[in-house]
Amino acid sequence: MMPTETAQTLFKIVAVAILYLLLAQLTLGFFAAYSVVNVVWPPSGLALAVLLLGGKRYAWAVLAGAFVNNTLTGLPVAVALPIAVGSTLEALLAHYLLARGRPFNLNIISLRDYLRLIVLGAGIGCIIGAVFVAAVLLLSGTSPTGIFILDATRWWMGDTLGIVLLTPLMLIWQPPYHWPKHTSILELALPLLLTFLMGQIVFLGWFHDAIGILARGFLMFLFVTFTAIYLGIHGTVLVIVMIAGQALLGAIHGVGYFADDIAQTGLTNLWFYTVILALVGMAQATYLAERKQIEKNLSKEKQRYQLLLETATDGLHVLDAQGRLLEASDSFYQMLGYPVGTLLNIKDWDRQWSPEQLLSKIQQLIRQPAVFNTRHRRADNRVIDVEISARGIEIGGEPLLFASSRDITERKHFESALQESEARFRSVANAAPVLIWMSGTDKLCNWFNQVWLDFTGRRLEQELGNGWMEHVHPDDARLCQTVYATRFDARQPFQMEYRLRRYDGEYRWLLDCAVPRFDEQGVFLGYIGSCTDISKLKHAEATLHQFAVIAAHHLQEPTRRILNFTQQLSQQLYETGMNDDISQSLYYLEQSAIRQRALVSDIDLYLVASEPGGPIEAVDLTHIVHQVTARYGQYIEEHKASIDCAEGLPKIEIDKQRLHSLVGILTDNALLYARQDRAPIIRISGELKAGRVYCRFADNGTGIPPAYRERVFRVFERLQLSSNPRSTGIGLAIVKRIVESCNGSVSLQETPGGGLTVLFDLPQYTRDS
Repeated sequence: MMPTETAQTLFKIVAVAILYLLLAQLTLGFFAAYSVVNVVWPPSGLALAVLLLGGKRYAWAVLAGAFVNNTLTGLPVAVALPIAVGSTLEALLAHYLLARGRPFNLNIISLRDYLRLIVLGAGIGCIIGAVFVAAVLLLSGTSPTGIFILDATRWWMGDTLGIVLLTPLMLIWQPPYHWPKHTSILELALPLLLTFLMGQIVFLGWFHDAIGILARGFLMFLFVTFTAIYLGIHGTVLVIVMIAGQALLGAIHGVGYFADDIAQTGLTNLWFYTVILALVGMAQATYLAERKQIEKNLSKEKQRYQLLLETATDGLHVLDAQGRLLEASDSFYQMLGYPVGTLLNIKDWDRQWSPEQLLSKIQQLIRQPAVFNTRHRRADNRVIDVEISARGIEIGGEPLLFASSRDITERKHFESALQESEARFRSVANAAPVLIWMSGTDKLCNWFNQVWLDFTGRRLEQELGNGWMEHVHPDDARLCQTVYATRFDARQPFQMEYRLRRYDGEYRWLLDCAVPRFDEQGVFLGYIGSCTDISKLKHAEATLHQFAVIAAHHLQEPTRRILNFTQQLSQQLYETGMNDDISQSLYYLEQSAIRQRALVSDIDLYLVASEPGGPIEAVDLTHIVHQVTARYGQYIEEHKASIDCAEGLPKIEIDKQRLHSLVGILTDNALLYARQDRAPIIRISGELKAGRVYCRFADNGTGIPPAYRERVFRVFERLQLSSNPRSTGIGLAIVKRIVESCNGSVSLQETPGGGLTVLFDLPQYTRDS
């Protein structure tokens, strides 16, 4: 608790203690002035009300106020303190009894709450205080009577009446208020004025000569009843307190209804009269309040029910056991085409069952709820399909059937059209010369066409889910799963090649092309894919690839010799002397040989770019960059270039040779196409997203216009001729081939401030090292 809150709480406790003390002193002073024994002790009502409103911490205020009051009456501390403890325990016990079990409503809006307050809070709760105090008075020798039972009874009666009168008066003003609404102050004040006038007549002897014997105490019950009916709980509490005060004043002054009560019973009759009057008045007020609340709730329920019937989209209706329509929503009549309120029987609209079957069906539905489809005939004789949800209810002991009906004619037509469309699709798909599959939103395959099943020689049940993966070649399974899962999560189309075992055990190469499916609202439904057998194409490609590799390999040696002999001849002629024409010709010949060597080398690299050059493992991109930097060290120094590589990049799943080639080509390109007016700067960075490593290779060179950023990935595509013989136009094509062979993608962007940024993504290494 904050210091400010603590100070506020302490202030409230002190204030309650002072209020308790003042009320106790006023009560004692009043009764002492008339030499009358206390028949009511209002501080007990204050104590219980404060504990109910503020909590048990205010027991300290009760203890302090009672103790100071007792000492001011002349009691020794040894007696005053135990009596104060008894008063405090009395309030705590009453609070405990009211707080346990069912919640106690502080507004006392029900008879149950008021009876709990009187019986538990006043009747039982005050026993402990009365017994405790009477024992203390007897043992200390300060008892005014010297009789334990009499002292305990008197103390109990005073505390009980204090709670009966004062506690409700303090509690009922807690929000929300339930004071009746009136049109004028006169209507509000009239019952109180009339009751006050009658109280003066009955208890204080007004108009005694004129009214005489008719002004008896029972007449006050009529006015309390009138107040309970007209002003409710708040007015009744006020009237009861007012009448109790008038009766007490009359008894003290020896006039009115209780003129002889002090001498005859010591105000015991007045005590019983007040308690009974309070019980009768509050019983009537709380009963009427509960009745009004029930009527209000019923009115709201009726309004809600009526609103439901008027606005419901489904046809709500209630039938009795004989099938007569008792209640129906407007939409039900509209669905059947009848005017609202038409008296109908279920036989008037149902066309599914005979009358005997209908009665049996109603009895069955009353016992067991169900949802089913049936057919109804409208007023215009048009038959519609209807979905019914029915259950039994009981109103006034009579079993009834509550049902909700919905016109599903259009839905039936749509379902029929959909089934026909699906049948046509399956017929076309089964007749297509390709393998077709479909999957749902859970990534699991849920359908394969007959061509697929004939290819694998398996049943549909065996292929569903991930069963089809059992026939994928083990070397292709991981790549196949990775491509599928990655593109599925991104909702992107994809293509992949893998080997699938045919029914005869032979693995055949398939080209799988898949696209995501969406409904008319754009909701994702899954994927559909088609597979084409490309085994012959792969064989021809492999043969051509082998030929190209061999040709490139055999071209390297003649190219090397041409370059060597050209350089040797140039050196010899330079030493013996040669003219400018011969020198220029030899220079062109040497540059052509260098270009041809670079071209043969890049072609050879392009041919093997899609094949691993070693084991697939966890490769550190930062480490590879450092190796390439060391390899190109002299070349980098010549260009006065700098390479900035982020440390701690995620490991990539690839072989070292291809990643080395990838970084080398990008570095070489950045230096080849550097600007003349500034030193080359190469920045390499990367980040991990969803199991992929996204890399950025940015330079500040000449850049590539947006219109040409797709063309440069083609073989031999260059935007400008370069005098550098090492420029072949194959570099970015090799980059694309390496990245895509690893299930990645590559694209180009402009570097802020000028230059080119190559973006590519590769799989993160996730297997155990």
